[in-house]
Amino acid sequence: MNVLAAVVLEAIRPVLLVLGPAAGIFVIICLLRGFRRAPSNKILVVTGKTRDGKPKWTHGGGLFVWPFIQQQHYLNLEPDVQELHLRDAMTSDGVKVSLTVTVTFAISYCSPLAENAIEHFLDRTWSDMVDCAREIIDRAIPAAVAKSSFEQIEDKRGFPIIMARALEPEFEQVGIGLININLGQTEVSP
Repeated sequence: MNVLAAVVLEAIRPVLLVLGPAAGIFVIICLLRGFRRAPSNKILVVTGKTRDGKPKWTHGGGLFVWPFIQQQHYLNLEPDVQELHLRDAMTSDGVKVSLTVTVTFAISYCSPLAENAIEHFLDRTWSDMVDCAREIIDRAIPAAVAKSSFEQIEDKRGFPIIMARALEPEFEQVGIGLININLGQTEVSP
């Protein structure tokens, strides 16, 4: 029996010498191909079978994606600008005003907000995120105007802070970060 095993081992030795390193190189190539880097303007999200069952994500780093077990997705961090023209909005003291507000926003890469964005926008398009933000802006800015007096609205430094306080809680629920608010021309409507 030992002689037979020695003969078989001697016969397949050249095959093992070729296949052993080839299998090692194959494993190394598979491991290297599974490593994915996140560009600076995107969040890399890995879904599928993970340790805790939640998606893994990174911004500006890299993650290993197991082929056939996990999937990779990207969330775009490019900012978007929306302009809102309010006509004849009523203030808290009964003055009708017309004003223009410009809001700059993007998906946030800060920890709790990014997780909210992954939950809300992972399988959606960029325009879905912009539409969601636009709905929030269309709802929150008129409400902020209605709760403010005319003097508060005329304050070019103070009123954007009031608008930010109205927008940020709703933006944070869906993972959007507020970058900037600009208040344009404010006029009293007749």
